Amino acid sequence: AEASQLCTMGFTFLTSCLKHESEMVAFEAASAICKLPHAQPQDIQPALSILQLLLSSLKPAARLSTIKLLCTLSNTYPNLVSRFNDCLEALIGDSNKLIGTLSIITLLKTTSTTATSTTTSSSSSSSLSSHE
Repeated sequence: AEASQLCTMGFTFLTSCLKHESEMVAFEAASAICKLPHAQPQDIQPALSILQLLLSSLKPAARLSTIKLLCTLSNTYPNLVSRFNDCLEALIGDSNKLIGTLSIITLLKTTSTTATSTTTSSSSSSSLSSHE
């Protein structure tokens, strides 16, 4: 029970850090939340909101660290990261070539998953209609 209470307090602290005025403090809190070992999609939603803001930061370091985190996160949660696809497309032409490259890699991970799930549902409905 004490460990559970400690985990809850830690998570509460991290979510409060998401509102910090420093971009890097907010990023590190979002990163820590996204890297929690048993995080559920609803647990990382607040962090994703901050990451979306950081993608449009004027600081290249903030954009780079954010896109690196999203690229890693897309391995586990491609459907959650796919909501960033419009922002990622805009970053393809970023003056920092690493940001552009990571944007493309992340887009490939998320769009292939989205296309696969769309194709699967289309195939299911077409196979249903062929049995009628």
